[in-house]
Amino acid sequence: MKKTLLVISALALAVCAFAAVPTPAVPTPDDKTVTVAGILMDKSCSDMKMDAKGHDRECGLMPDCVKSGYGIVTTDGKFVLLDAKGNKDAQAWLKATKLKTNLQVTATGTMDKDVLKVATLK
Repeated sequence: MKKTLLVISALALAVCAFAAVPTPAVPTPDDKTVTVAGILMDKSCSDMKMDAKGHDRECGLMPDCVKSGYGIVTTDGKFVLLDAKGNKDAQAWLKATKLKTNLQVTATGTMDKDVLKVATLK
């Protein structure tokens, strides 16, 4: 009886010790979050290879430019397209900003092929 009680106690201690070991962190989908910084520009003007720093706010708010969608021109000259939410955020940002040119923004989100699915745009 003493041996049985001793074995049960040892097993109970082992189970408690195992349960107290912390589990390793599991990667979450947020681990794929990217940040893209650069100059906000509409796709239409980007296609025409206009100078991003000289591109102005009023042009970005013209109906054809709004319709073409927006993206961010990075420091290495890449144009990163924004998704539908990003386009709405970009248009709202353009309406609110006091900047005229050199429209520097930072966006966070996840990449879906060549399109940034925007979580935030500042």
